[in-house]
Amino acid sequence: MKKLFMFLTAVCLLSSCGVTRQVVADADVVRALKDKKFIMYCEYMYPAGFPMQVIDGGYYIEIKDNMVSSALPYIGSAEAIAYGGGDGYNYKEPMKSYSAKKSGDSVEINIKVKTSDDELDMRFKIYYDGDATLNIVSLHRSYISYRGRVEPLRNEGEE
Repeated sequence: MKKLFMFLTAVCLLSSCGVTRQVVADADVVRALKDKKFIMYCEYMYPAGFPMQVIDGGYYIEIKDNMVSSALPYIGSAEAIAYGGGDGYNYKEPMKSYSAKKSGDSVEINIKVKTSDDELDMRFKIYYDGDATLNIVSLHRSYISYRGRVEPLRNEGEE
């Protein structure tokens, strides 16, 4: 009986540590979304008409200071763009518009960006645990979606 009590106490203590860490992570994500300072590291790509692709190697999209910086791969068809594909989804441009709406356990963020060769309508769905999806509708390219993790951007010198 004493061993059972010790075991249950240990399980309760260990599980409460995990909950505390998750609440802290949630607060960081919420603050980053509110401040419009976050980065999404993309792990999966879902191009229209092609199978899902696992991507790694530091592909990201960053939101900071009313700017969108993107280094994302693209697979799909394109129309009315420069020969060779243009810049694709590798750019740093100001946002044309930004809106955010809470939706249950997530936040939906809509951003419009005009790049040198395209106009993009981006829709993020970011869960409070950091999981995220990004759907991009382009004026000149096929629809594409990404899935990954959102992290707050740290200020210089901050760990």
